[in-house]
Amino acid sequence: MRYLEPKTDLIFKKLFVELAKFKAKNYRDKKLSVLWLRFFSEIENQTEMISENLMEVPEIAKAVELTKESS
Repeated sequence: MRYLEPKTDLIFKKLFVELAKFKAKNYRDKKLSVLWLRFFSEIENQTEMISENLMEVPEIAKAVELTKESS
């Protein structure tokens, strides 16, 4: 089996790693967007219990804390 040139192989590996990072970030951004939409649609004046998966996101937990303070 023949190998690629070392320089070409290195560039391919770097691109592959960057693509994997981009996909992971894109997935996290999509998940965060969905959770924010849930937060805005589910949280109401009388809400007492908040889903754990919403509270796992630091930004949403902070938003809940600020909402409690302001109410």
